[in-house]
Amino acid sequence: MNLSLEFGNTELSAYAYVMYGLILCGVIGNIELGYKFGLLANQLLDKFGCQQFECRILNIFNGFIRHWQQPLHSTIKFLEKGYKVGIDRGEIEFVGYCALNNGINSFWSGQELTDTKQKIANYTAAMGEFNQQTICTYLKIYWQLILNLLDDVDDEKKPWELNGSAYQETTMLSVHQEANDSYALAQLYLSKLFLHYLFYDYSEAIATAELGQTYIGVLVGNAAVPIFPFYDSLARLAAWNQLMTSAQEDVLKLVAANQEKMKNWADRSPENYLSKFYLVEAERHRVLGNKVEAIDLYERAIYLNKENEYIQEEALANELAAKFYLDWGKEKVESGYMQEAYYCYARWGAKAKIADLEKRYPQLLTPILQRISSTLSTQEIILPLGTLTSTSSATATSSVSVALDLATILKAYQALSSEMELEKLLSLLLSIVIENAGADKCVLMLLPEESLLIEGSVTLGKKPVVLQHLPIQDSQEIPLKLIYKVKHERQTVMFVDASNELSLADDQYIINQQPKSILCSPILHQGKLQGILYLENNLATGAFTSDSVQLLNLLCTQVAISLENSRLYDRSQQYAQQLEQSLSELSASNSRFHNLVDNVPGLVYQFCISPSGLRTLTYISAECHSFYEVTAEEAIANIQILTDMIHPDDIIEHNQSIADSIKNLEPWHWEGRMVTPSGIIKWVHCEARIAQRADGTLVLDGMTWDISRRKQAELTLEQKSQDLQKALTDLQQAQLQIIQSEKMSALGNLVAGVGHEMNNPLGFISASIELAKPTITDIIEHLRLYQESLPNKTDEIIDHAEEIDLDFIVEDLPKMIDSMMMASDRLKNISTSLRTFSRADKDYKVPFNIHEGIDSTILILKHRLKGNETRPAIQVVTNYGNIPVINCFPGQLNQVFMNIIANGIDALDESNLGRNFNEIKANPNRITIQTSVENEEVKISIADNGKGMSESVKQKIFDHLFTTKAVGKGTGLGLAIARSIVVEKHGGLITVNSQLGEGTEFMITLPTTAKRKI
Repeated sequence: MNLSLEFGNTELSAYAYVMYGLILCGVIGNIELGYKFGLLANQLLDKFGCQQFECRILNIFNGFIRHWQQPLHSTIKFLEKGYKVGIDRGEIEFVGYCALNNGINSFWSGQELTDTKQKIANYTAAMGEFNQQTICTYLKIYWQLILNLLDDVDDEKKPWELNGSAYQETTMLSVHQEANDSYALAQLYLSKLFLHYLFYDYSEAIATAELGQTYIGVLVGNAAVPIFPFYDSLARLAAWNQLMTSAQEDVLKLVAANQEKMKNWADRSPENYLSKFYLVEAERHRVLGNKVEAIDLYERAIYLNKENEYIQEEALANELAAKFYLDWGKEKVESGYMQEAYYCYARWGAKAKIADLEKRYPQLLTPILQRISSTLSTQEIILPLGTLTSTSSATATSSVSVALDLATILKAYQALSSEMELEKLLSLLLSIVIENAGADKCVLMLLPEESLLIEGSVTLGKKPVVLQHLPIQDSQEIPLKLIYKVKHERQTVMFVDASNELSLADDQYIINQQPKSILCSPILHQGKLQGILYLENNLATGAFTSDSVQLLNLLCTQVAISLENSRLYDRSQQYAQQLEQSLSELSASNSRFHNLVDNVPGLVYQFCISPSGLRTLTYISAECHSFYEVTAEEAIANIQILTDMIHPDDIIEHNQSIADSIKNLEPWHWEGRMVTPSGIIKWVHCEARIAQRADGTLVLDGMTWDISRRKQAELTLEQKSQDLQKALTDLQQAQLQIIQSEKMSALGNLVAGVGHEMNNPLGFISASIELAKPTITDIIEHLRLYQESLPNKTDEIIDHAEEIDLDFIVEDLPKMIDSMMMASDRLKNISTSLRTFSRADKDYKVPFNIHEGIDSTILILKHRLKGNETRPAIQVVTNYGNIPVINCFPGQLNQVFMNIIANGIDALDESNLGRNFNEIKANPNRITIQTSVENEEVKISIADNGKGMSESVKQKIFDHLFTTKAVGKGTGLGLAIARSIVVEKHGGLITVNSQLGEGTEFMITLPTTAKRKI
């Protein structure tokens, strides 16, 4: 990471940053900085692509970093993406981590249990196929946890026992302990802590928390980390009444320590952790007897959980609030909270939990249970009655009203819930309130946007006036100061004697009307303010009691639901009218569409691919019959009819093109052949745009054109182009052959002429020397006889003998004759080699000794191999194998040898530039020629120890007119001709091996039929 900061970012930097972010968040606790490093990693991921690390980065950031500052449920789609990316790249280990963290985050973020179970089951099956058994084990813990909540276990088993079809804790606990698998133990103890607490087994929950505390630290940065202290605190506070005073003090200390951490997390991610903090605080104030504080905190926890879609914790907060009111003796209030908890657990899918609630609190759930027994199954109870609001109370000095009882509330519920039209609903609501609430005036205000509007009012003994749409600031019938207070604080306000209330002393309405009793209640639905209900009694103070307030709040709950239903009904009526209009317009548009499609010069279609791979044709235009000789109806009924028409040679490419388009969600393009039922082959061009529906179905909208005529024209043009290219190539080859043939012919004629002119004088010289040799021998013998017979020589003879060094002549002359004979023989051999090199090829192949051809070529180039004042002679090393005579064109092969060896000499001369004579002598220039036979092929290697060539030069060395030599020193024809001779004329192969600084080797391979060995 330091290298990235110093020298700049690379793909690897992104992975380093996200790992550092994990350490900062999970180990050091610097969440802000860790999150920034995680974001930086994601930015680099977008910038560089970083496909190599994408799966890993998505897993680490979304499994261990993002939840510290963003909603937990927002991580799920990115973990799914990481899973898919990892599958594509084969990073199975990190695919498993993405699957595991996806399952964990889906569960703790409150996703519906059945969906989460199926997701985890699918991931477990996939990881099993990849042999990722450890990941499978971790996933199965959560799988079994969900099965327990779904009540998918044996009846005799306790809900906190993780023994079922997915996981067996009785077997696996010892396995985890023996393997020292801290991660598995941490997740197991956390799951059991959760279940023990949820099903009221508090002592075992605390014992499990004690065991889990040892292992929870291994879950560095994991979203499960904050869950542990949350349920640890709740379990200990739930068991408060069973503890001694000293133990209670210890519990408060432990809870305080847990809450300190939770507050730190909540400050940075309130969406995830503030509701947990509030709920534990509510329980803490409950055990300390601080009822007012507890009420407020329960409400905050409920609101935040609803707002942030933590359905399971919304249920828990309602359940704990209900138990709080039950202990307090507020049965009418507690029932509403418990019913809300019941609905939330049902929406989550926790059948085992709602069954447990039915057993524990049947008296609180009577309305629901009666409804279930008569009309609905348990899993259908998913709609809550509403959100209860906290109330304030005051001591009433007198009471002249009759409080609403539960029967009245239920009757009102039925009446309100059965009415859908807004005007009738408002009138009914006002009538119910004015008749039963002890008020002589009631005003209903609704909040359609940001401003409150008076939508209805009624006074005792008169009919309600509704749908006034009057802004509250324009009304003289309500105390605005009080209304704004309730709107802002969203809490019920009751005044025993409003005319003497100091906080309203300056309100103009209070001054003018002097009302006695006032009750003002917010109408809330799912935590949002929908309106305000204002009641007053001008006859008596204390007309409204605290019981009235609580029951009126329940009534407001149903009012909120009914108002929402009414709005939905009105909206549905509008939608119905719009739908009628849309259907009419759609019909006209559909008619225009079909006319347009039928006139388009092509075939229009739509086909779909389901997540299971099933392909269906949903639309194809009437042009189908002219294309495929089948009707559109037949094609739609069975898309396989069209698929079977794809030409067998094109089917693989067709399927691959669709697969590529689906994989990348990119437009599909394909050209290929179709064979119609009558046997006609048609070329078609297909294009389609691809889109993915929410359920994963892929939809391809496209067109097909018949391009047979165009394709035929292209094929004709391509054939002509190929013919022209071939003619051009043939012409170039002919030019090469003519040029080189002329060169070699001129060289051959010169060599042949020289050989011919040398041959006759050489014959005469050789014959003369042969005849002179015995004559000279006889003369020397005769001279010896003279010397022996004339012992007394004259001074003149002696002086002459000394002058001509007669003894040396007599001794050396036979040697000179022998040397002349040897020179004559060598000249004969040279003449023979010249004739061999210059022999003219026939129009058919003839037997040829490859070694003779190579030797004659070396002889021709002898003058270039000799040393000079700048360099020593170039050594030619021949290492001939036992190869057969082959049938070939000898003159052409000699031409190949000439070009390659001459190029080798040029390369050696070029490598000598900048080196002196002694340096070259220390590392002499060398050309090595080797021959061998392998698998009935003659192999000829010609190598030099020059400077070699680069890869780019090597790729083009046989190209026509390509040369590395200076202008005027090379034509670029020699090696191109050599390749043509070897490959095209002889059916052989010529290749080059070369590296800079290590020389070059040409390898010629020629086919042969062995006749006799050379």
